[in-house]
Amino acid sequence: DQPNKKSTQLQQLALKYHPKNDSSFQAAEKFIEISQAYEMLNPTTKTEKKRITNNTFMSDFNKTMKDYMGI
Repeated sequence: DQPNKKSTQLQQLALKYHPKNDSSFQAAEKFIEISQAYEMLNPTTKTEKKRITNNTFMSDFNKTMKDYMGI
């Protein structure tokens, strides 16, 4: 299952860049990005799921408008 594989890979990266394992500023930035990506794949609350659904809808809507109407 592709989402589970990606989740596992993100978890491994999160461990690598976790502040306890790497105290550099760059690692902290990567850890935040990885955490956000993980949340997108594994939303935990209704609000997060709704936000992701709405963002996906708007992204698809905007692409459709651009593709078909030149907007």
